[in-house]
Amino acid sequence: MPWKRSLNSLAMLMLMSSLANAQSADSFKTAEYNEMGYNVLDAVNAASAYAKGYTGKGVVVGVCDDPINLLSPEFDLKQNSEMINVAGAGVYNWENFTHGTHVAGVVAASKNGLGMHGMAFDAEIKGSTAGRIYYSDGSFESRKDLYAYYVQHPEIKVINNSWGTGCYLTNINDKQAYELVRSGVLTPAGNPEWQDYLYSNTIQFREAVANDKLLVWAAGNDGHTMASIENTSPVFDRSLSNNFITVTASDAAALRRNSNGGFDASCNSIAIFSDLAQYREDCVLNAPGVAIASANADFAAAGQTDVTKYGTSQAAPLVTGVGALVQQAFPYLGGKQIGDVLLSTANNQLTAVDGFFINVQDDAGLYKVNVFFPGQKTDTDKALEEAYEKNGELFYGFYGIESAEELKKIKLDVFENVPVEALFGQGVVDAGKAVRGLGAVNVRRLSAGDISDAYTVHGKAEKQALYSVDTQGCDSVWSNDIKEIRAGYIAADPLGSGNGIDLAGADSDVKDLHDRWLYYKTNWLDKAPEDNNRYMVEQYIKDFNKQIADTGLVGLHAGLIKQGEGILNLTGSNTYQGSSIAAEGTLQIDGSVAGDAYSTGSGTITGKGTVNGSLYNDGRVQAGSYGSIENMQVRGGFNGSGTILLNTDGKKYNCLNVDGAAHIDRMEVKAADSAAPGVSGVFITANSIVSGSSTEQEFSGMLDAQIVVYNKDGKLTTFVSNNTGGNSATFAALNNMYFSLDSDRQKQMYRLYALDKTNAAAAFSQIENGMLLDLAHDAMKNGSVMRAVYEQPALARQDGLWMLNNKRWGRIGGINGHGYNLTIGKDFLFDEHGYYGLLFDYGSNTVSGAAGSGEYDSYSLGLYAGNKNKPGSITGFVSYGLQANKGTAYLPVLGQTAESGYDSKTLGIGVEYAYDLDYGKPEELWHVSPYARLNFTHYRQKAFREHGAGVFDRSFGSYSDNYAEGELGLSFDRSEGTGGYGIRLGYKRILAGERQLMEVCFAEDECGPLLPVRSWGEGRNHFVAAAYVRHDFSRKWSAGGSLSGDWSNGGREIGARLDLAYHF
Repeated sequence: MPWKRSLNSLAMLMLMSSLANAQSADSFKTAEYNEMGYNVLDAVNAASAYAKGYTGKGVVVGVCDDPINLLSPEFDLKQNSEMINVAGAGVYNWENFTHGTHVAGVVAASKNGLGMHGMAFDAEIKGSTAGRIYYSDGSFESRKDLYAYYVQHPEIKVINNSWGTGCYLTNINDKQAYELVRSGVLTPAGNPEWQDYLYSNTIQFREAVANDKLLVWAAGNDGHTMASIENTSPVFDRSLSNNFITVTASDAAALRRNSNGGFDASCNSIAIFSDLAQYREDCVLNAPGVAIASANADFAAAGQTDVTKYGTSQAAPLVTGVGALVQQAFPYLGGKQIGDVLLSTANNQLTAVDGFFINVQDDAGLYKVNVFFPGQKTDTDKALEEAYEKNGELFYGFYGIESAEELKKIKLDVFENVPVEALFGQGVVDAGKAVRGLGAVNVRRLSAGDISDAYTVHGKAEKQALYSVDTQGCDSVWSNDIKEIRAGYIAADPLGSGNGIDLAGADSDVKDLHDRWLYYKTNWLDKAPEDNNRYMVEQYIKDFNKQIADTGLVGLHAGLIKQGEGILNLTGSNTYQGSSIAAEGTLQIDGSVAGDAYSTGSGTITGKGTVNGSLYNDGRVQAGSYGSIENMQVRGGFNGSGTILLNTDGKKYNCLNVDGAAHIDRMEVKAADSAAPGVSGVFITANSIVSGSSTEQEFSGMLDAQIVVYNKDGKLTTFVSNNTGGNSATFAALNNMYFSLDSDRQKQMYRLYALDKTNAAAAFSQIENGMLLDLAHDAMKNGSVMRAVYEQPALARQDGLWMLNNKRWGRIGGINGHGYNLTIGKDFLFDEHGYYGLLFDYGSNTVSGAAGSGEYDSYSLGLYAGNKNKPGSITGFVSYGLQANKGTAYLPVLGQTAESGYDSKTLGIGVEYAYDLDYGKPEELWHVSPYARLNFTHYRQKAFREHGAGVFDRSFGSYSDNYAEGELGLSFDRSEGTGGYGIRLGYKRILAGERQLMEVCFAEDECGPLLPVRSWGEGRNHFVAAAYVRHDFSRKWSAGGSLSGDWSNGGREIGARLDLAYHF
């Protein structure tokens, strides 16, 4: 069973590939990889992404920051990186502007063996200065065109923003203060404290978000429970929310990966300076931001390529870099959906091994220590002692705190019931998991427009929220186990059901909302009314819950709908509860989905996995991975009015195994990608099968099928039938060849047998294509010799040498022709009335069309003779030519091309009679001459066979044909001293050979039936015209040129010629 062996080999290859990836991940952990900082790239699982081939290649990232010194050696491999604007005069003292270069290096410093390399080391950078004017203290006036360039460049989807004001949603203890900030964000009146700064930024944020940019933000470095005001703008303008990601900073040295793939996180794993996730927990990620080495803008003066910095400014570009890897992996995703992937794949398995976390809040030099307990607080003095013991160097370096005792004297704020999301958001960004696709369908990041009641949830008609992904013609694999995260309220019961909630089981996806409520309740709402931020918390929860209620998303299960061409393969164990829908293209389920599945419209459901619900087929369903002979398991029922697609290996079919009832009475069964006559096998099993009354149906363009249901099996048998409605000779020849082949070569015809009748008819036409006869037709017209003999007299026949250069362009039906000819001749004079001559002609000619292309070099010898200086003149010739031919026949429907090479020859003869009605009149007057021509060519080519198309190669026997044409017309000629000119108008009729026809056979079946091959053919009736000019430079030298045209029904040819003659 060769097919089975090939599948087993493929499976083994995939296994070996996965092992190789696991080994090759370590190969990326070079000194340059580790130079960014201890455990930094390991913490974000960078090497796993690199091992899968994702490095940011082909991606352009935006970095909005200080000016970037792209002359740093860390960027020396960049090809398309630049600053897109300047601040001030654009001349910088790099000693004062190190931030932007450092940030850009974390994103995408080159992997060049120098220093460190960036997260997406093959990505390009387009840098924009966040400031319009910079001051000596590092402050700046913000631009009002922050994202203008990025908006104009849709390929830039992710923009890093490691900047901000250092303003926070604190001290908001009444409605007036709340409305003041809110108006500053949302209205042009602004907040006087920030002088329209907030609103100006909001306008720019909206423009970027409207163009689906993902804005990645550094949270800030003042140790607040929330991020800076830029990050929290979406609290007031929810339209921004899904395209903003805030990044808090961790200390990678304090994150130790455990056996579960999560982290054992010590108390100082959250960077002691980092602002945190309050109010934005659903849109926050974490990344290392302590002791990060990156590019030094002042490298030339300092003599140091890299410099070490601390901050969320260094954490954010790690997330931006992972975003670039995701964009490379899934180029069809926009900014928002790249954010979906980043957030849903983050590593949130963080265990507080010390029982608490700590940071220091810095309000303009006034310090406060924040201690965060996941549950109830324990001994805070002991916690402070342990924190200083583990992190004393940073306490001293940042805040001058010299001992644990000094730390205890600082104002302390204790937080209890602190969920991991309050500090780390959705978790530590995970590059290795992110490049495997979506990790969860988060309903909170959808809208009311995503709600649908057109599909079922586990067989029940109810609303669900559908996550739409348009693959835009790309094929990709999502290999994560995709779960669902439902929308809910920040409340004790996030679903508001009133019927109890199972936060440890079925409702665990909304437990974070309950935990968030408990965190806010414990640390703000249950505290004294004078607490300086209680009002803000109350209003935030109120606004959040109202907004989510207004969407109608609360409690809805999540589904996935596949749009656009291309294949999206789900290989994980996916637990989202809603439907999996193929609306366009192919949704391949090689893993499993928890709910129901649908094919609709032009969509196809395929795969070798399991649908744990029912499968509804109103589009197409094909069991097995795309094009394979495998089975799909359906735990529920199978219904619909679509098409079942089958493949075969010549012995069996891919099979749909249904646990419930299968209603196929309204479905049709069709061939998918491989089919063959005489194959009988089971294509569906079910607990019960309801089939239609008709047992026979059209299966493909060349096959019919008989369906028989016996017990719980549906069995299909194929037999040949020409459903194309024509091409009977070709159909017979193909079938005869199939049954004469061995089983291995028969497989080359499976694709043909699977084509529907439209494509099968197209394949027949391509197999019958006569492009090679079009090549013959072009050669047998013998046009270059005839032009040389009949039209060369424009140079006036004398004893001498002459040369013609001719180019032509033509089209007959669907065939384009082009040729170049060089003809050299020698005239000899009998006397003043008679001449004869010899010529040699070389031509390089091509023909091309939808069916193929060809070329031939021609070599011809000619003998000609005639008379002149009489009223009536006769010109005649004989010629002999050889052609070296090459051809390529296209079989696009079958994905094949056939090459050929062969020789041919021509024998030509022709005669022209012309009568000068104005003979004897001065040459300066117009002379009108009626003329008549008759030309004949015999063509013969050698036998040959094609190669390259497998069993579809054809064998051509020796072939000959005759071509004849006659022409009647008038010529108008005039001479003027040193030259002459004229025109010719005529009617030409093809007397024989206007179309070539022969019968050929398949090279694999030379004793089988013949199939017809035809050229396009040209119309019999032609209108011809030409104009020439000649100039005599002396008695010996003359030159000339002409333009000619030939028009017929369905054809035309235009020629241009340059002539040169030397007269003895």
